Amino acid sequence: MMNSTNDKSLSDILMSHAEHTPTRTAFTFLVDTCQVKETISFFELDMTARKISLFLTANGFNRQPLMLLLDNPVHFACAFLGCIYAGVTAVPAPVPQFGKSWSRLDSIAYDAGIEVIITDRQVFQSVREKESFKQSSVSACRWLTLQECDCVDETLWRRSDKSNGKPAFLQYTSGSTGKPKGVMVSEQNILANVSAIATYFGASANSVHVSWLPLFHDMGLVGHIIHPVFIGCHSVIMKPLDFIKRPVRWLKAISDYQGTLSGAPNFAYELCLSRIKEHESTELDLSSWCSAYIGAEPVRLKTLDKFYQRFKSAGFQKKSLLPLYGLSESTLMVSGVEPNVGIATHKPMNSSKKSLSSSNLNIQNELVSCGIPIGDQKVTIVEPVSCTVLPEGKIGEVWLTGSNLAMGYWRNEKETNRVFKAQLKGKTSKQYFRTGDLGFIREGELYITGRIKDVLIIKGENFAATDLELTAEQSHPDIINGGSAAFSVFVDGEEKAVLICEIEKGLCLAGKDVIVAMVCDSFSSEFGFLPFDVVFVKPHALPRTTSGKIMRQNVRADYLDGFWTQDEKTSYYSLAKNRKYHQITGEICG
Repeated sequence: MMNSTNDKSLSDILMSHAEHTPTRTAFTFLVDTCQVKETISFFELDMTARKISLFLTANGFNRQPLMLLLDNPVHFACAFLGCIYAGVTAVPAPVPQFGKSWSRLDSIAYDAGIEVIITDRQVFQSVREKESFKQSSVSACRWLTLQECDCVDETLWRRSDKSNGKPAFLQYTSGSTGKPKGVMVSEQNILANVSAIATYFGASANSVHVSWLPLFHDMGLVGHIIHPVFIGCHSVIMKPLDFIKRPVRWLKAISDYQGTLSGAPNFAYELCLSRIKEHESTELDLSSWCSAYIGAEPVRLKTLDKFYQRFKSAGFQKKSLLPLYGLSESTLMVSGVEPNVGIATHKPMNSSKKSLSSSNLNIQNELVSCGIPIGDQKVTIVEPVSCTVLPEGKIGEVWLTGSNLAMGYWRNEKETNRVFKAQLKGKTSKQYFRTGDLGFIREGELYITGRIKDVLIIKGENFAATDLELTAEQSHPDIINGGSAAFSVFVDGEEKAVLICEIEKGLCLAGKDVIVAMVCDSFSSEFGFLPFDVVFVKPHALPRTTSGKIMRQNVRADYLDGFWTQDEKTSYYSLAKNRKYHQITGEICG
């Protein structure tokens, strides 16, 4: 089946499903306690996409990118595929909930040149009365509801010329600072990546996807909208907030629908461990879940082990855990641990305190493999300054080649040339994509150690922020796993380490002194230095991207502005602010 679809478009593939399996359910939308809100078959999906495509073309809305502002997964799938049918560049965006999200929406709309927004009546009615909507620039756009397309006769739809060179969609990166960047993903990029993903997972029409991931993000859109359409299988989707409120809903949906493929960032697995009660676990059947992928943020081995131990009684298998590496610029997935093989790890030589063989990057904690590249992708580890290839085992910047790599950044030629058209020293015939991620290859498998911009230089040595964060989180059980941000600040002309950690509620001040002492002791023994400041904040206080990554640069900027240490509203405790405890911990750990 994979070979026969290589020369077909996504619309051709959906129409084939509509013809051969018209009644098969394509998408199911769940709400609250996993109740069915809405379903749509492949035939209905095809017909609705044709209606939307005709309406867009007839009204001249197919000439510029269109923003998709929908939180109903069925409506989102229809609108996205309607844009594909019409050859329109779709711009998925988050439905604003709070003040800051409106400013992000305005930034995306401005950068993409949005004049028309596709939504539905429910979303439009919920936002149009808000004062923040009236003050936003997108309020001046033409807001098109899907219900306006209902009167169109879908039988009039005809294939159009898709060789227009336009991207299929713009994936706006959820980066921490600066101007938003729209990754231009072509239909060829999509098909190359989802074909490789299908082969990697061994997916078929009998597969069942289950997801709560945001659909405006690449993991949700490519992984659980486009990929199921490509292979013609059932995808069960709920809203992210329904998962966050009660994490057991995710696993219950997998259990109820016998889901085979589902995954999330590391923090979601941690949330299941901390928030799902024992009696809820006994009601689950996870034996069908053969592909439980983990990506979008550093994968913690401890999390994987604990998740397996907790849910093995529900039929969950350890071999189902599949750490992955990917990013928007690669459409979605770059590499993954081979299914049914087991997870490879690498532990530095802690006994002698030697760092991993690297470009002077000190790594102390055990690292989890992100597997081997999929499809036609090639991974090269490069020294980021000299642009020379590094040998196996050396840490450098991860550079990529492959047909799934995006076209570049929307209306940003300078950044496109810098990132998507990199060249090795002395070689000008081949272009690479610079990921900005640090990693190394060991026995053919890719290990990610962090971001270049998240490296701290303390006393002349380089340290990965993720390594410092993991060490802190392992030093005391009240520090929330995946809830820390490490960064550096300059104090009297010297670079110092600062750590901000989310901790469990209800701890007394004396209790915080003990935690600080244990963090400092761990830093002293593992890295040979003490942090300048350790700040404790409430759970979920740190800003995160849509995929759950801590936005370290935002945290650092807020710290320098005094946000995290100004009062009890934002911070429980600050080591640097409280000189008394600074002296105590210095005596304990010094």
